[in-house]
Amino acid sequence: MAASERILIAASCSKAFGLYRERVGVLLAVTPSADEARKVQGNLEKLSRNLVSMAPSHGAAVVATVLSDAELRRQWRGELESMHARLLELRGRLARSGLPALDGVADRRGLFSMLPLTPEAVDRLAAEHAVYLPRSGRINVAGLRAEDVERFANAVRAIAEG
Repeated sequence: MAASERILIAASCSKAFGLYRERVGVLLAVTPSADEARKVQGNLEKLSRNLVSMAPSHGAAVVATVLSDAELRRQWRGELESMHARLLELRGRLARSGLPALDGVADRRGLFSMLPLTPEAVDRLAAEHAVYLPRSGRINVAGLRAEDVERFANAVRAIAEG
């Protein structure tokens, strides 16, 4: 990173409990100087004051309820393990397709994976195969249905070989 670069990094911390509307996350700012960092922090504090002062407690209440009740906790763990197993299966099927672009997918974790596709290849996937993903090549593994893995792999194969 160059000394004059400015970066904002936003991270969601809500996936494990599906608390997407509860503002569970963090925003980090990287600035080239301490003076600019103070200014950015001041502006971010002003913007977030309402969120901090009147933050919803729903997310924390949901987590507390689930974790403090043995049956709800068992059910949540079961659902979490089921989704984990589903993701591992999907990642394994993608990796077994034999495509270099999908080789490392099984070794990664999480709902998403970055594929080594150029923006032009992603454009071709959409135009020629009706497969849509961001031009960065980031796929939502959890969004794939088991019956679509072969079609997805074949589309990537056609673009890679064509």
